[in-house]
Amino acid sequence: LSMLPNVTFYKDTKGDTKADFIFRIYLDGEEKTEVNELASVSLEMKSEHTVSKSKTKNKDHYEKLDEDREKNNTTYALLVSELEWDAINDTPIRKITEYSNMYLVRPQYMTTFLNIIYAFAMQYHAELSKRNKELEKFKDRIEILNEFEQMKSQILDNSLRHIQTKLNEISKETENIESANNKIKEALRIVLETHINTVINRITNFEINKIIKKTETNNQ
Repeated sequence: LSMLPNVTFYKDTKGDTKADFIFRIYLDGEEKTEVNELASVSLEMKSEHTVSKSKTKNKDHYEKLDEDREKNNTTYALLVSELEWDAINDTPIRKITEYSNMYLVRPQYMTTFLNIIYAFAMQYHAELSKRNKELEKFKDRIEILNEFEQMKSQILDNSLRHIQTKLNEISKETENIESANNKIKEALRIVLETHINTVINRITNFEINKIIKKTETNNQ
C-alpha cells in the first residue's frame, strides 16, 4: 500500500503522546494536502515484549489511541495487537464499540484492513465524481458523505459480526467434538480397565493346588 502514489505511511512524531504510525489516502494525482485527503488511520502497535512485564489488555490502550486519532485528525484508529492472543473466540478484525471509528486487528490482518479502508476511500471518490451533476441539483456533499459513511459502517460491522458468529459456531462445535472425544476415551478406559482387572483377578485367584489335584486324579 505504501507504494501507491496517493498514499503515505509514516511514523507519528507530533505531540507529547504519539501513535506509532499514520496512514493517509489522498485524491489520486493531486497534491498530498489536507483538503485532498480521502481517509486516514492512526495506528498503534502492541506486542508482549513492547509492554511492561505485567501483562496489559487491549482495552488498556483504547483511550490513548482515541486521543491520538483526535490529535492527528484521522478518520480511524487502529490497534494492531498481539495482546490476549489466547482469548476465547478471538476475532482477527473487530470493531471497538466504545470508541468512534476504532478497530482492533491481529498483525497479519493489518494490511487487509488498510486495503479495505483504501477501497472505501477510492469508491467514495469515484461515486462523488460520477454523481457530480446530481450533487449540484439534488444533494449536497455532506449528505452524500453521511450516506456513504453509513453504508461503509454497515458493511464493516455486518461483516465483522458475521465473522464473530461463525467463530462462536465453530467454538461450540469444537466443544461438542471434545466432549464426544472425552466420552469415547472414558468408555475405552473402562473397557480396558475391566479386561485388565479380569486378567489380574484370574491370575491372582489362580491356585496351583487345583492343577495338582486335577493331575493326581487323572493319573489314578
